[in-house]
Amino acid sequence: MASEKKRYSDEELEEFRDIINEKLKVARANYEEMMAQLNHSNSNDINNYNYIPSTWSADNGAYLRLKEIVLGYTLPKAWMNKSGFISNLRIYVSGADLWEKSYITDGWDPEATRKVENKQRYPFNRTVTFGVNAIF
Repeated sequence: MASEKKRYSDEELEEFRDIINEKLKVARANYEEMMAQLNHSNSNDINNYNYIPSTWSADNGAYLRLKEIVLGYTLPKAWMNKSGFISNLRIYVSGADLWEKSYITDGWDPEATRKVENKQRYPFNRTVTFGVNAIF
């Protein structure tokens, strides 16, 4: 069966043209508004290329950190009494900033200042210390 092409009347074609022209007017208005926002310029500022609010450069600042931990063992008094010259002996290991789960992507300490002038900001540091406390 051959398909027949529908023939539109001049009134129907004029109605379609009016609808398309209205859609184009709205699209042009939206485009002009967008371009006006993009071209907004502040002559006192070097970075006048884009003033549209955006979250592109915002980071999720949530983090979880193992800030400080000390693990130690004090040897029993019975062992120390056998030695004759040490009354108490404690062996320990301590750590600071050993683990962190963070969504901050720049690798810096989330508790530190964000300012970088005058050397106010340092990289994230991990510290591990081993020690012995002995009482003679």
